[in-house]
Amino acid sequence: MLGPATRCCGTFTSRASGFHPPAALLVTCWTALGEELVSRLLHVHFKDDKTKVSGDALQLMAELLKIFVVEAAVRGVRQAQAEDAILVDVDQLEKVLPQLLLDF
Repeated sequence: MLGPATRCCGTFTSRASGFHPPAALLVTCWTALGEELVSRLLHVHFKDDKTKVSGDALQLMAELLKIFVVEAAVRGVRQAQAEDAILVDVDQLEKVLPQLLLDF
């Protein structure tokens, strides 16, 4: 199962804590951590440890990933609504993922 889930009413839920922060808060948190997180993710997968990423490229990649994640969440919510599901689960995300990857 997916750790964080999305309620169809537009708030996010952590299954562990039951906490429901608004979506805007999660986007703000993502923005604050985005570049550092993206930098670490990129460097983990670089073959050469000396590879560098410019600040502009890092900003662009962080923005692209943010858009991708938000779009996946929105499509997952729409799929869950079409199925009359209360929560977005990995099943709904698996259904929307092929088209999402083609669109990006």
